[in-house]
Amino acid sequence: MVLTVVIISVTYQKQKSKTILGDIALLNIEALAQDEGSGNCAEWITKNCYEVFTSEYGSDYYASCAPTTMGGMAECGAIESHKPAGMSQIKTCLECIRQY
Repeated sequence: MVLTVVIISVTYQKQKSKTILGDIALLNIEALAQDEGSGNCAEWITKNCYEVFTSEYGSDYYASCAPTTMGGMAECGAIESHKPAGMSQIKTCLECIRQY
């Protein structure tokens, strides 16, 4: 009986402390899922992207710069909710806004 109460208590605490994905994590997951069909993009826009971020949260979402080995402009990387660092180099990246 005591063992059953302990097991139930531990299970309850684990369920209670599960982490729920935040908005930013969900945006990144959606971006990765959309990347699977990135060859179907009909319209692109350029956005500012940043390479270095602070630990302070901002009121907006910022694109990170994805590395590219081919030169030129790359697609935007992950979305960040942290503010860009003051000395962060601002670059441009491409974001697909309409697919075929």
